[in-house]
Amino acid sequence: MWFILNIFQSILIFTCTVFLILLEFIVLLFRQRKAAFFIVERLWSPALLFIVGAKIKSIDKHKVIDLKEPVIFASNHQSNFDIPAIINQTPQHLHFIAKQEIKKVPFLGQYVTAMGFIFVDRKNKEKAKESLEKAANLIKSGRDVVIFPEGTRSKNGKIQQFKRGAFIIAKEGKVNIVPVAIKGTDKINPAGRFELRPGKITVKYGDLIYSDQFKNKTTEEFAAHVQKEVELLYKNI
Repeated sequence: MWFILNIFQSILIFTCTVFLILLEFIVLLFRQRKAAFFIVERLWSPALLFIVGAKIKSIDKHKVIDLKEPVIFASNHQSNFDIPAIINQTPQHLHFIAKQEIKKVPFLGQYVTAMGFIFVDRKNKEKAKESLEKAANLIKSGRDVVIFPEGTRSKNGKIQQFKRGAFIIAKEGKVNIVPVAIKGTDKINPAGRFELRPGKITVKYGDLIYSDQFKNKTTEEFAAHVQKEVELLYKNI
């Protein structure tokens, strides 16, 4: 029964995503970026969450409503539904630093490229460095960016060690970080499994972490501190 339902849901998700991405391309042709974000934030993410029967809420959203400067949102990563979840709840227009492999996904790759997202080629250190420099320029131009510092989805629910790349950007570019914990997406869509289940998702925002605090500390210490904050947020959901 669940298998048949999941096939139907997957078809709906694919159809909805393809249709809205095509609509995105049209509005982007006319340089209507606000309309493009409206489609993602008010149509795509709510539609995907509705299709799988996810009920979503946020905690302490007031901490990010009136941010004065662009920031990096650093979140744990458990499922494909982390992306629509954080888009759905965060008031800012979000850009993502994504792994190079996503660029090859039909429709999705073309969409994120058109929206100016940054791809990181983790297999090539030189290209990865160039990508991080592009991300720094993107943030400095006034755009808020989401990163998943674990680098890949957790398969056991535990938060994995944060990689240092994004924290190099934050430290050298003097960009502040908002820690974010997302809970429940792994129950809706477990990593590595063809399974969709209804459930509850919670997005919890932490206090702003100022990069200046770590100017005399290593990037690894910066990453470890942010990871600890995300772990505390996750534990207290």
